[in-house]
Amino acid sequence: MRPSSPNVETFNGICVQLFADLYEAFPVPIDIEPNALASSIRSPGQEFDEAWSMLEIAGETVTFLRDEGFLTYRDRVLSGEFGGVRLTMKGLAILGIPVSLKPGEPSEPMIRKIKRIAAKGGEKVAAEAVQTLISEVFKFGLGAMTAGSSGVWT
Repeated sequence: MRPSSPNVETFNGICVQLFADLYEAFPVPIDIEPNALASSIRSPGQEFDEAWSMLEIAGETVTFLRDEGFLTYRDRVLSGEFGGVRLTMKGLAILGIPVSLKPGEPSEPMIRKIKRIAAKGGEKVAAEAVQTLISEVFKFGLGAMTAGSSGVWT
């Protein structure tokens, strides 16, 4: 696996927390505060600039996932909070797909792996494990786009 940029690592960590929160609340829409998302993966004692960057990435992650069809939201208020955020059918279906990320590892739904990582909160989880998991989510997301255009899963 290629090393990723700090922004991509932050994005991946925020995706994990966001998917866990949205799956737990489904089908009820919830409000998402980017600062709370960023705080969920922030290490104690981070510099102000790095914390500010994480906050910006958190907001942009929600928007990106909406644009890519994983979630919807009703609105975004001036404070930056997203109102009425919910997984789409695509997002929900992909999180339920069983995967095995390591040879010999039993397959289980992606959401179980996501919840285990998210439950560790501020603890450092290997960036590579998080990247692998989010890569799998997006790989299936791309397959859903192909399926949507042709009517057949590829």
